[in-house]
Amino acid sequence: LALEGRLHTSRVQALTDELTGLGNRRCFLEALDETIASATWRRPRALVLFDLDGFKHYNDSFGHLAGDQLLQHLAVRLDAAVGDMGRAYRLGGDEFCVLLAGDPRSLDELLPGLETALSDERDGLRIGCSYGVTLLPQEAHDARAALALADRRMYERKEQARRSTRLQMRDLLLAA
Repeated sequence: LALEGRLHTSRVQALTDELTGLGNRRCFLEALDETIASATWRRPRALVLFDLDGFKHYNDSFGHLAGDQLLQHLAVRLDAAVGDMGRAYRLGGDEFCVLLAGDPRSLDELLPGLETALSDERDGLRIGCSYGVTLLPQEAHDARAALALADRRMYERKEQARRSTRLQMRDLLLAA
């Protein structure tokens, strides 16, 4: 019985991100395979990848301990925002993701809350996030394709935000 308990504890530790308590990359990849296998047109799922914007600057400015505390705070908020609609994971660094159940229309209602959960303002610095979504099985039938599509969409959104910031700065300078 003691051996079973230790094996269970070891398995939980192997699948949990030590810093945030969320599922880790290994746990996510197992869950993604299961999610893809169970997703149907009538019971769709979604993969949402997140990358924090401004975190590197925050971490460089205030140190890794402050950065770790911020990641823990954001992880708690993300997990609460996901609620019973799915599960949140930390893939490493400043990358998070969620696997969600439900109708794609519910994503329109849920995504703003997830984005808010991974946003904060501390010590005068704003941390936000960019994300990419893949609908399962509508847009991907395997983990590699699902991740590639969500990743591409996330970086497209990140680049769009950068262009928007540059245009705002240009307009401000022209107005001045």
